[in-house]
Amino acid sequence: MKKASKKDCERMTENLDDAKGALQLINRVLEDKLNNRPKWPDPESFMEAFGSHVREIREILDKYRVFVFEDHKFEIDENDFVNFGDVALGILNKQSQYASRYVDGRIDDRPNLGKGLRFEGDPADYHFLKIHKDDIAEFIKRVREYQSRFI
Repeated sequence: MKKASKKDCERMTENLDDAKGALQLINRVLEDKLNNRPKWPDPESFMEAFGSHVREIREILDKYRVFVFEDHKFEIDENDFVNFGDVALGILNKQSQYASRYVDGRIDDRPNLGKGLRFEGDPADYHFLKIHKDDIAEFIKRVREYQSRFI
């Protein structure tokens, strides 16, 4: 293994400082807003909640490829897709193997709640399934509406 040069170490430290500063800004703004609006129904509403910090937060989220939905942060890939398992567990409180059954409705006579939404991968191979960040809100809404019929 190659030893990192002093310059490489300084660059990594600067990047860590940038990331730390970005996270501190996001956390400060979140703390200011959580009491007024604990959950955001979609990314646009989330951004609107932050007033003068919208531009800064967008730049930070774009730079670090982070997507925020409700009170959860998700990493996004270069095509704006999010790991489905993280969304399923974080928001629906379901393991991906169970939540993925709603994607296409092929398993256990579940409804097809993913129709018209963008997914990458096969729901049967749920470990590698991804959902587009802009379709998360709609998918979550559909699942919650479907599940509310049984409560």
